[in-house]
Amino acid sequence: WYCIRIIASWAYRPVPLPENTSYIAEEDVTIIVPTIDAGEEFREAAHSWLIGKPKEILIITEEKMRGPLQELADSV
Repeated sequence: WYCIRIIASWAYRPVPLPENTSYIAEEDVTIIVPTIDAGEEFREAAHSWLIGKPKEILIITEEKMRGPLQELADSV
């Protein structure tokens, strides 16, 4: 797993948002996030998702994580 993570960190980089797009993020983009954890990394990721101003962000999780994720979403 360690080797796979190292290779993935070299191979995958965030793609910057283009200056001129053929879509309107506020109308056309939905981010779907499956998760079972809500830590500081999730908060950082949420801030980066919000930069793109998507129409909506759907967080799919277990029932027991609903409360903590709702608190995190409210704080972001």
